[in-house]
Amino acid sequence: MISWLQRALYRLGSIFRRQRLDRDLDAEVSAHLQFAMEENLQRGLSPAEARRQALVRFGGAQQAKEQHREARSLPLLETLHQDLRFAFRTLPKSPGFTAIAVLTLALGIGASTSIFSVVDAVLLRPLPYPRPEQIVRVWEQAPDGHRMNLADPNFRDFRTQNDTFSSLASYGYDFTSVSGGTEPVRVDVATVSRDFFKSLGVEPLLGRTFVPEEQRFHGAPAIVVSYGYWQRYLGAATDLSEFHLTMDGGVYSVEIALSLPAPRTIGEASAASAMVLAWPKLAPTSAPSRTASGSNTETKLTSRTLP
Repeated sequence: MISWLQRALYRLGSIFRRQRLDRDLDAEVSAHLQFAMEENLQRGLSPAEARRQALVRFGGAQQAKEQHREARSLPLLETLHQDLRFAFRTLPKSPGFTAIAVLTLALGIGASTSIFSVVDAVLLRPLPYPRPEQIVRVWEQAPDGHRMNLADPNFRDFRTQNDTFSSLASYGYDFTSVSGGTEPVRVDVATVSRDFFKSLGVEPLLGRTFVPEEQRFHGAPAIVVSYGYWQRYLGAATDLSEFHLTMDGGVYSVEIALSLPAPRTIGEASAASAMVLAWPKLAPTSAPSRTASGSNTETKLTSRTLP
C-alpha cells in the first residue's frame, strides 16, 4: 500500500517531469486508439468510421489526458509553477512595472515584519519575570474617565490600605547624563520605591537591593545598575564600592546591587543596554508633611496580585 507521503512525493516530482510524462501519456492513448481502430477495421468498417467509433468507445482522448494530469500532480503547485514561469518571462519586458512591484513588496514585507515585532514584544510575549500574569499596572481614573498616574501621597495611601496585592511599588523614569564609569553617557534612569524589585520578582545578580535605611528623606544615595551598564561602563567589576556615579549634581555609590536586565517601563519586554535603575522614592515617614512630600508629583504604580 502506497503511503500518503509516497503519493505526495510522486505528485510533486510529476510537476518537474511533466513533458516526459505527457509524451508517455500521448503514446499510451495513441496505442489504445490504434488497437481499437484495427479491431474496427477487421469488422469491415471504413477507416474514418473505425476511427470515429474508437474515439467514442474511448470516451474522449483530451478529457482522459486532463483527468490523468490532475490525478498525477498537485494542481495548486502546478498552477503556481506556471504562473511563476509566466511572470519571469513577462517582467523583464516591463522593467518599470517590475521595479514598482518589487519595491511595493519589499516595503509591505518590511512594514509587516516591524509591526509584528512590536506586537510580539508588547502584546504576545509575556514579561520576562516570574509569574508575569500576576504583575499589573495600577492607574487612577480622572473625572473625565481618562487614566492618569498616581500622586505620591495617593501611592502611600494605596500601600497603607492595601489588602489586594502582595506588593506595591512606584516608579518613574527620565533620560539623563551619568558619569563615573568608563565614560560619561546619557542613559535611562528610573526612580523606584523599595518594593519595585519584589513586585517584579527580580533578584540581584550581585549585591543586594534597597533597604529601609535608604528610604529615609535625604538618606544615603543608593543606586542599582542594570546588567548592560555594569558590563559596558563598569567593566563587569565584582567590587562595586570603587565606583561613584554622578548625575544631576548628586554622587551615588554603586555598592549595593546589580539587577537583572529590566524594562524601561512595565509594558516593554527588554531593557536598554545601558540603563541605571535608580535611587529610592521617599519613605512614608520621611517627609514632614503631605505637601512637602511631593503632593504634586505623579508616579507610575505597578503591583503583584496575591496568588
